[in-house]
Amino acid sequence: AMMAPDAGPQGLQLARDVMAAVPQASYRAALQAIVAFNRLDDLARIAVPTLCLAGEHDRNASPSVMRRMAERIPGAQYLCLPGVGHLANMEQPAAFNQAVLAFMQAHFPV
Repeated sequence: AMMAPDAGPQGLQLARDVMAAVPQASYRAALQAIVAFNRLDDLARIAVPTLCLAGEHDRNASPSVMRRMAERIPGAQYLCLPGVGHLANMEQPAAFNQAVLAFMQAHFPV
């Protein structure tokens, strides 16, 4: 699911608005790239702090897929946000921002 079953109306509307603004050709090209893209063998070469962030209800990049990705990246952190789908930043922006901010502060202190 792109969003959790109980996603709020504001998040749903924001997702609709954002998706409606994407040109059809761009969306088709993105889908084609996703289907054809496979760089699993390169994950072990990532040498920067990496956060693999999943949404509990995400079926596009499921928690199990994101966990396996994190396991292939040296030192990667895996985090699953409860109650959200693929569009966590729109469904629960405060929780999403807090997760990303905590990761950034831990790895890139100012």
